Amino acid sequence: LAVIRRDGFVSLDAGAEEGVLITEPFRFAGVSLCLNMKAPVGEVRAELLAANGTVLCTSESLSGDLPNAAFRWRQGDPATVGDQEVTLRLVARDAQLFSYWIT
Repeated sequence: LAVIRRDGFVSLDAGAEEGVLITEPFRFAGVSLCLNMKAPVGEVRAELLAANGTVLCTSESLSGDLPNAAFRWRQGDPATVGDQEVTLRLVARDAQLFSYWIT
């Protein structure tokens, strides 16, 4: 029996130099941002950006083998973003990103 992590068929990988993933604009309809990632020696952090590029929320860094991690926020609160259009920016170093979702 082989077992693979949820959404673990493909990943976006960042090496020792930081990599950045920027999504297309979308409506943030939720209160929390979760991530399936693997970064035993690296880290991933997130930012939510307004349509004009202003940073609305900045997360703390996550590290480890985390198939179901919720970001904690240093600045801002995604629950207050409402239904406005935002862009998600994920910054990763020595990490594999499998998926993200909003709850």
